[in-house]
Amino acid sequence: MRGESRIPEGVWQKCRGCGELIFIKELIRNLRVCPRCGFHFPMGAEEYVDLLTEGRSLSTIEDVHRPPYLIAALTQVKRFKVVIAALDPNAEKLPEHLVYRSIALAFESAAENGLPLITITPGGLFMKGEGRDKETIKSIVQMEKSALKFEKTGLMHISILTRPHPTYDFATLIPLGDLV
Repeated sequence: MRGESRIPEGVWQKCRGCGELIFIKELIRNLRVCPRCGFHFPMGAEEYVDLLTEGRSLSTIEDVHRPPYLIAALTQVKRFKVVIAALDPNAEKLPEHLVYRSIALAFESAAENGLPLITITPGGLFMKGEGRDKETIKSIVQMEKSALKFEKTGLMHISILTRPHPTYDFATLIPLGDLV
């Protein structure tokens, strides 16, 4: 339309807190916090991993790395080698058993490589509870066994909760790190 200015997509973000338009580059520089009202925009798994690893390369754990929803990899935070498992808030788009299996393999990889584990998980995923298929239940059991194996190593587990929820399925397992 004539006289109407068009804003290119991906340049501006409207704040859900104050309604102001924020230049995307400014929002990223401010770690996705609105500079006007302090509203925290959700971050995806890739953004969290990139922030922690300062853009270092990832050596992905085969068969479980599903960007952008799920990242499972060996990497470095500062000068320390770690295993990192990050779930995106949209990970519910993946099959439930795949998510549990991926977390299990991250625990196993950390234990086998003698490395600390960092898990980044949002609250509110997989709150179904009932009607799980055999494959999902098998993956949950595998995750519990892998977590116990990792715990016996005495290695550090840092659990980052991005949007904690009191009825989150992982509440009994993943957030029980050495540092939450």
